[in-house]
Amino acid sequence: MKTFEVLLNGKKLCTAGVGDHGVLTAIVSSRDCERGKGETRLEVGGYVESTGEHIRWQSRRVRAGDDVRIRIAEAELAWKPSRRERADPTLIAKAEEKYLENAAARLGWKIVKPKKSPSRE
Repeated sequence: MKTFEVLLNGKKLCTAGVGDHGVLTAIVSSRDCERGKGETRLEVGGYVESTGEHIRWQSRRVRAGDDVRIRIAEAELAWKPSRRERADPTLIAKAEEKYLENAAARLGWKIVKPKKSPSRE
């Protein structure tokens, strides 16, 4: 399987891999806020399609001068993730609905929701 070997300042942090069907990510992001301090983070994670799990190996702050290296490799095994979470379908549906409502309001559209069918008692 494809893996990411992630090193920080020469120290190996993890070998991440999700198998043949999934998404593997290694992200360095920097955020500066008007109010307060910003931060720069290294996140190594992914999504396993077969189980519907979001997984994570690393989530840590990094700073100026740090050396982050990602080597793309092929390996039989990856390290065990530090965190696994299944997506909650109810929360996903609510988030999608809220996204559509906000987009419609921003675009000046009106959403017409289907009428609920009478309950069968």
